[in-house]
Amino acid sequence: MEILNYNDVRHADEWDRFVTNHSEGRFCHLSGFMRALEETYGYRQYYQLLTDRHEVVGIIPLFFHRGFGRPRLVSQPASEYGGPLVLEQTQIDPVILRDRFSALLEHTGARFIEIHGGTGLPSRLRRELFATRPLHHYGVLRLTNPDAIWAHQLSHSARKAIGKARRAGLKCYQETNEETIAKRFYPLYLRAMAQFGTPPHPRKFFLSLYNHLSANMRLFLVDHEGTTVACLLGFTTAESVHVVWTASTNEYLDMRPNDLAHWTLICWSAENGFRTFDFGPVRYAGQRQYKEKWGIELRDYGFYYFPPTISVRTPYDAPSLFTALWRRLPLSVSERLGVHVRRALAR
Repeated sequence: MEILNYNDVRHADEWDRFVTNHSEGRFCHLSGFMRALEETYGYRQYYQLLTDRHEVVGIIPLFFHRGFGRPRLVSQPASEYGGPLVLEQTQIDPVILRDRFSALLEHTGARFIEIHGGTGLPSRLRRELFATRPLHHYGVLRLTNPDAIWAHQLSHSARKAIGKARRAGLKCYQETNEETIAKRFYPLYLRAMAQFGTPPHPRKFFLSLYNHLSANMRLFLVDHEGTTVACLLGFTTAESVHVVWTASTNEYLDMRPNDLAHWTLICWSAENGFRTFDFGPVRYAGQRQYKEKWGIELRDYGFYYFPPTISVRTPYDAPSLFTALWRRLPLSVSERLGVHVRRALAR
């Protein structure tokens, strides 16, 4: 077993091939996501390749982050997911990984490694190498065919909401290009982040993602009489489709555009041979109610830390005062400041 430093000129193809073939691979594991983070936020990457007899058997994406005086290696910034992807059948000696992680911490000056989600980390390595901080859940829908999903997995409330959207004349379609991302998705996203009191990613980040991951990116738009009232941005990887960002206009919420967008993407995913539809995090009661009506399976979600003896506070939502103040910022100011806050938080 060997662990190599990633080199995007030499290793990008085999890295992405491994992610694409791994059942737990997400877009944030792909090398294009790494390049988007570097271009937007300037993070330094310390990606690692695990090889056995010159074959890739695992990857470890890591970025250095100063973290307000507590420097750390993060996998992955700006994403709910991250951490090593390792072939389940691969017998990796935990001592090899422990030594590598320790060497990386010493080399970078980071105090600890923070893993988001850890969906591709074998349970044995998770137990032996990391401290677990349970947080909430994430939701996954098993895909069959649209008719079967409609009849056997969707709740009555989900079918009712989709019907209401259709009767209101809403139209949902896919159109993924630089213009729709910059001029139709981003304004809705920016307003949605302001309503949540959350710093937004800059427009540059989404355009960089499109530049490097256009084959994996899917933007679905919902229009009402020529006006875009909702949008859903997701990514395909391996056997799954992952919904990452949604945004909508408050005035049209009663028409249920978000339900139509999700159903259209679910149908597209099933028809194109994907096996799972990842709804992302389920943090609070409202999210749980919305996502459970689609027939999802809830899975445990947490952060993982190395070394396991490190004392790290469990992540929490922004203080209510910060959220209230951010909601009052003009959108132009929010967009300019958001990149700096996001860079500082690595979230």
